[in-house]
Amino acid sequence: MSDKQQTLALLTDEFNYWQTHLAVLTETELTARQSSGLSIKDVLGHLHAWQQLSIARLEAARRGQEPIMPDWVTGPDPDAEEDLEQFNATIHETYRQQPWLRVHEAWRTGFLRLLQLAEALPESDLQDAAKYPWLNGHALLDVLQGSYEHHVEHRDAFS
Repeated sequence: MSDKQQTLALLTDEFNYWQTHLAVLTETELTARQSSGLSIKDVLGHLHAWQQLSIARLEAARRGQEPIMPDWVTGPDPDAEEDLEQFNATIHETYRQQPWLRVHEAWRTGFLRLLQLAEALPESDLQDAAKYPWLNGHALLDVLQGSYEHHVEHRDAFS
């Protein structure tokens, strides 16, 4: 199995994991604050926002252009560790008032788009760390693996 196939399988399994666990919860459970201070809805909004960056990068690769970042990305580099809290606060504020169904549909649609874009790109493009200078030495496969790891990191939202 190729790296692309393995990564797509991991992402698909992760999508299915989230969908299965979300489907058995009530809207009250999905929007209730957990011990972290965030609800599952908040976490899904957070994941969707960061997912938008991955989608922007994959779409840029498909077009052969620089990424067009989502509107919530203003100012400093979203990949800069020192600005992470600021970006996460902006994301939280953006999705906090949105209804559960809108947040879930945005995440679901975005995840499926991410898979579709990754599937359409040749494996050589996904693995070439030098092909896209705007990735600063990273390969698109790193972007996909990062999306997978980010979802795994936030699985504790269900506990």
